[in-house]
Amino acid sequence: MNALSFNQVSLNRVSHTDNQIWITSAELAKALGYKAVDSVTKIFNRNSDEFTEQMSTTVNLTVVRKTGSVVMPVRIFSLRGCYAIAFFAKTEVAKQFRKWVLDLIETEAQKFTGRSTTTDERTGLRDAVNAIVSKKSMLYPDAYKLVHQRFNVQHIDELTLEQVGEATEYLHRLLLTTEKPSGYVLEEHQVKNLVNAAQSMDWIFCWFNHYKMALSVINPKMVSSVSEHFKVVWIHTQNFGRKHDMVALNHMTMRDYPWDADYESQKDWRKVVGIYK
Repeated sequence: MNALSFNQVSLNRVSHTDNQIWITSAELAKALGYKAVDSVTKIFNRNSDEFTEQMSTTVNLTVVRKTGSVVMPVRIFSLRGCYAIAFFAKTEVAKQFRKWVLDLIETEAQKFTGRSTTTDERTGLRDAVNAIVSKKSMLYPDAYKLVHQRFNVQHIDELTLEQVGEATEYLHRLLLTTEKPSGYVLEEHQVKNLVNAAQSMDWIFCWFNHYKMALSVINPKMVSSVSEHFKVVWIHTQNFGRKHDMVALNHMTMRDYPWDADYESQKDWRKVVGIYK
């Protein structure tokens, strides 16, 4: 693993789970010009609320002492964490170090943009696929196909690091949907919209069924043709409604609307259009 260098100070990269650059507090103190190796740790302790786990954490490392080697917890800092420490540092090289770190952050970001990912970096995505297979009763090829189609790839190892994160988030959202994924997956708000549309369609069917005799006097062929379409839509509406616990309308619902007088005395309007003499 290649060491970094700042002002002729060698900084060894610490191996960590996220494949990012991490530096020990002792080496960071040396790079910032402090004589005491615990200077950075003191800065961190005074400002710990400014740091997240992505900026600083502790890992067990082998430390060489006069009495021999010993494994002990050591505080390490990511590049963002290094920049934050340098912001609080009061040494002469702190400003120069901050610029160096910012350039390094930009360089590392460019490395990760557009490149393929490692197996470890795709662990979260595979876990999301496992959850989809388990909770949605899908086959693994079908679950992976959802990702392939969304990102236009043949295999998940073609995804960039950014896309892996997006794909993982996408699958987690699918876990919250009410439908089993089948190519195109409906999210919860989309299902609600369809329920509203189905209820409106049911209302329109009730209206048509109530007035179709009057309409047939005006144009019987039109009513006959439209009636067939309404029957098909009504069947699908009822199936959809049962699947999503939708309360279906019935013809009596029409009493709740302003034309209830027509409903109670159908013969009155039927006489008007000539159905009854």
